[in-house]
Amino acid sequence: MRRLALRLQDRLRAAGERSAAWAFRNADNEERLRYEVMRGRLDAALRRLRSLLERGRPWAPEDLHAHADLMEDYREWSWVARSATHSDQLVEVYPKVLSAQRRAAKWV
Repeated sequence: MRRLALRLQDRLRAAGERSAAWAFRNADNEERLRYEVMRGRLDAALRRLRSLLERGRPWAPEDLHAHADLMEDYREWSWVARSATHSDQLVEVYPKVLSAQRRAAKWV
């Protein structure tokens, strides 16, 4: 009887480990998918921002400074997009890029 109890405990422990491994793989797959989706969105947003900044030519001095600041921010955000390893890093940058697109659109 004691042997049976030990075998049952071993089977339950193994089932728990398999379940934990499945949960870890599932979470890892979700993170990978979220990363790929956000990477695609951020790449598209950065391409649009680059296009707006290249076409936009501000003439007022304060607009020139704002344009230069946006160019510098664009360089930093594109570096973050290239070097990010987690989707959270991309999620932080994405709204900033969208806001910059709205600001850069006024010069086009």
